[in-house]
Amino acid sequence: MTEQNSGDNIKIKNVRDSTIIVKSTVGAEPKEIPIPWMAPEPPDDFVPRPQEFEQLLGYLLGAAGQGPVAITTALRGAGGYGKTTLAAALCHDQRVRDAFPQGILWITLGENPTNLPGLVEDVVYALTGERPGFVDLNAAAATLAQAWGERRCLLVVDDVWNEAHLHPFLRDGSGCTRLITTRNRETLPPAVQMVDVDAMQQNEAVALLSANLPASETAPLRWPLQKLAQRLGEWPTLLKLINRVLQRRSQQQPLAQAVAYVNEALDRRGLTAFDQRHAAARHQAVAQTIGVSLELLTADEQQRLAELAIFPEDVAIPLLVVQKLWQATGGLDAFESEELCQQLFDLSLLLKYQPRIPQSIQLHDVLRGYFLGQLGKTAANIHYQLFRSDIYAGSLKELMIEPYLRRYMIYHLHGAGQMEVLRQQLLNVGWMQGKLGSSDMAELLADYDYLPADPDVQTVKLALQMAAPFLTRYKGQLLGQLHGRLLDQPSSAIQAMLAEGRDFCASSGYLIPTTPTLPSPHNSLLITLFSRLGRVLAVAITPDDRHAVSASDDKTLKVWNLQTGQAERTLSGHLGRVWAVAITPDGKRAVSASDDKTLRVWNLQTGQAERTLSGHSGWVLAVAITPDGRHVVSASGDKTLKFWNLQTGQAERTLSGHSGRVWAIAITPDGRRAVSASDDKTLKVWNLQTGQAERTFSGHAGFVTAVAITPDGGHAVSASDDKTLKVWNLSADAPTGQAERTLFGHSGGVRAVAITLDGRHAVSASWDHTLKVWNLQTGQVEHTLSGHEDWVMAVAITSDGGRAISASYDKTLKVWNLTADAPTRQAERDLSRHAGFVNAIAITPDGRRAVSASDDKTLKVWNLQTREAEHTLSGHSGRVWGVTITPDGWHAVSASDDYTFKVWNLRTGQAERTLSGHSGWGRAVAITPDSRRAVSMSDNKTLEVWNLQTGQTEHTLSGHKGFVTDVAITPGGGHAVSASDDKTLKVWNLQTGQVERTLLGHSGGVRAITITPDGRRAISASDDKTLKVWNLQTGQIERSLYDHKVFITANTITPDGGRAISASYDQALKVLNLANGKVEMELDLGARLYRVAMTPNGQTIVVGDDNGTVHFLRWQRP
Repeated sequence: MTEQNSGDNIKIKNVRDSTIIVKSTVGAEPKEIPIPWMAPEPPDDFVPRPQEFEQLLGYLLGAAGQGPVAITTALRGAGGYGKTTLAAALCHDQRVRDAFPQGILWITLGENPTNLPGLVEDVVYALTGERPGFVDLNAAAATLAQAWGERRCLLVVDDVWNEAHLHPFLRDGSGCTRLITTRNRETLPPAVQMVDVDAMQQNEAVALLSANLPASETAPLRWPLQKLAQRLGEWPTLLKLINRVLQRRSQQQPLAQAVAYVNEALDRRGLTAFDQRHAAARHQAVAQTIGVSLELLTADEQQRLAELAIFPEDVAIPLLVVQKLWQATGGLDAFESEELCQQLFDLSLLLKYQPRIPQSIQLHDVLRGYFLGQLGKTAANIHYQLFRSDIYAGSLKELMIEPYLRRYMIYHLHGAGQMEVLRQQLLNVGWMQGKLGSSDMAELLADYDYLPADPDVQTVKLALQMAAPFLTRYKGQLLGQLHGRLLDQPSSAIQAMLAEGRDFCASSGYLIPTTPTLPSPHNSLLITLFSRLGRVLAVAITPDDRHAVSASDDKTLKVWNLQTGQAERTLSGHLGRVWAVAITPDGKRAVSASDDKTLRVWNLQTGQAERTLSGHSGWVLAVAITPDGRHVVSASGDKTLKFWNLQTGQAERTLSGHSGRVWAIAITPDGRRAVSASDDKTLKVWNLQTGQAERTFSGHAGFVTAVAITPDGGHAVSASDDKTLKVWNLSADAPTGQAERTLFGHSGGVRAVAITLDGRHAVSASWDHTLKVWNLQTGQVEHTLSGHEDWVMAVAITSDGGRAISASYDKTLKVWNLTADAPTRQAERDLSRHAGFVNAIAITPDGRRAVSASDDKTLKVWNLQTREAEHTLSGHSGRVWGVTITPDGWHAVSASDDYTFKVWNLRTGQAERTLSGHSGWGRAVAITPDSRRAVSMSDNKTLEVWNLQTGQTEHTLSGHKGFVTDVAITPGGGHAVSASDDKTLKVWNLQTGQVERTLLGHSGGVRAITITPDGRRAISASDDKTLKVWNLQTGQIERSLYDHKVFITANTITPDGGRAISASYDQALKVLNLANGKVEMELDLGARLYRVAMTPNGQTIVVGDDNGTVHFLRWQRP
């Protein structure tokens, strides 16, 4: 049996010395991993218990014992009765190992699991070899459900106290059998096959009581041992304690005398037969039995034992930490601490003792509970003694060496009541980095819950939550993520945290934004969710605000985790675009509407369609659910609405009256009425009991596309492609058919509207690519939310009114902050950004300025000391695709799809010359070092060599079969290297205009090219997700660099030529070592990256993204 250590506190043993092919949960190629074996060894004194063992084995293998049965089984019994030991023995039975050839997995939960998502991830890792990283439990559970596949394996979930803790391990897995150990029947699912584990049989109890005692002495004492076992309730925990006492005393006296001593000791403590069914009686029995064992210890040793109760349950405690505690509380040195641990283990007062490296101990939870009760309020002082021991006396870097302290420092500080020190750690980047290195995001974020009312602590927690998807992928970017999100925070404590973080990370190096360009907790745009495959047409939020469900024209729905920004599940089944989605009030189901003329009812936990509702003769365009969750109202292109019973799936009523397609439907809070919106430019109010239209509202000049109802049911707000919204009074005594107010402000049709829970505000979504927040009392726009690149099709608001989620044709959803100051701060940030993609960046030779080129038809000149825009260069009538700067740094040359190139004076911001000649869009431009020539490229597959003094074309360079995407000139100025989407690069002689060499090797279009300062090599970036290092003399590839997830859009080279910096659509900026091909640093910037450039001193990196943001980054080398 071979063993692998994952380095993540999981041991994976390969039962068959073989492997299994598994499919990646993140879309990578299938890979080979060892078959997981995670079950612990049974203890040395294990005593078989045939009755319970065979009953459980029968459940697992079926009545015939011929194969595994994919059921859920359980061992239930009080603490210390041997459930875990029995389960471990079962896993080691050859019949069980043969029945589950694809893995036996084991997870221990305990009463208060500190990191449940991490425990789920442990199972995912064992199954797939991957650690996706989870902040949210539902995301972890969804990934585990996917990871099971059809594998035939056994999962043991040990020591379950809470049904909610168990649930993530029960989802899906048709070939997986579960075995649960628990004290509480209430934690188990309804159909579980359960075996009760109570007292041992008499012969079993005597065998355990007699373990490791001489058989020659135990045989004559069969009757006294039976009486003693009976007195101990045949309880394994107590039997083991007394067995150790007997072993110890039998070394000094005959066993008969040792048995007599134990009985007398129990008599003195009043232990007689006790009722095993009652927890109080069991607790008293533990206290009385432990007392016998404690007599073998001195008073000081007893105190040291009790002190171990301050450590977390079901956690292996490093011996180093125990030694430091006992040194502080009792003056013990390392040798004395080890001796005491061995003695406690020999007396069964420790559940585990690992004397070999890594040395650790573990206290049984039954004994821990007893000693914790004994410590009472003094436990805080024990925590404090650990805190003030010399283990905390070193620097933070020294402290962070011990993984246990990284994980549990905050736990002990809270236990010690050291709240100010605790706060200091929560605002310490070094501590965060250490914690993240030894655990995961879920554990890190959980520590911030110790100070829920501290504004600085909670601001940092929000920033960490927003960064969670990126930190999960690469933990080393912690400082960069915090910098980009918190630099504009006014708190002095947060600014001090960032400064200390820079000092802490200086020796290892860092890559950090020097302006607050990443979404922050107090800015409008919080996070962008990428649908990628389809345009997003609708969105709904679960009642607990933790998840959103989106609908797309790719025929699917997606369930999103709003904390992590990850899609947890894709719901497939519709045969056409999905136009709408609604979620039941209990959050368990979603109902979708599609142009396949059906609605589908989805179980959000399983992802399965439970029912299909058929009956409409046209596209189903909208859906709403009644407040009681029993009925659904759908709206269709067949001009009708239908009232459905969700239990039966039958249409109970059809509502007819509109003369056009019905685009939207909303139901009043009392569930009695619905309001519909139609192509016929009207809204209708329907009585859902009678199916009759009670009122028609007219007034819009175009199709009415959406409607929402205020929480009090008194008003409706409609949206129309006439670019307006209207507020209607729904009360019976209101003037018939008149709008109370019309809201003007959008420059395009309004596609959706949602109302906050307090009824004071509405948020509209428009074809003008924006959302607007309206004050319904004044009718005024309070804020405009910009960021989408295409029509905004839907909007939903969280129940607390703090966030809105929009869905767009640009294939994204965006999460917006609606709090009062967020739009103001967002507006401040937006002032400096471009209004379109940033397509190119160039930096002046002195490193003082950068110039960016954008889809918004402008260029901006940036001061790299202040990071502010000095000029905006306007004059192009099309998108600006490229820019370069003359060697003297005074001028810039831009390339545009208006078929021109412009020469700009960077001091005045004026265009001095316009160059025309290309028959296609200008894509990019480069200038020779002597400033005499420029090389431009176009989408007509050619390059042009210009004489900058005359403005005339010297050569047209032809040869590429696709668009030319980039060009670079060698330092000597004699050659240019061009990149093309025909998957090649070409080396051109600028004197002759001839191709000297074509570089072949990429399997995708080449997007960017950079030449090393010595002119010997070029580095290309491609759609094939690689960078390639080319020898320009031989034309050969020297190295291929693989690390990005999607195509690479840009790269640059450090001034020393030793590293490449790449930018990609996967949102990541990476620093790669060209000598070994390894990624040294990376930073996710939360948007697709288009261009990157570096200052000549190698300290500042400038990056442009698809949101129009120009990022300024500081690169600190190790």
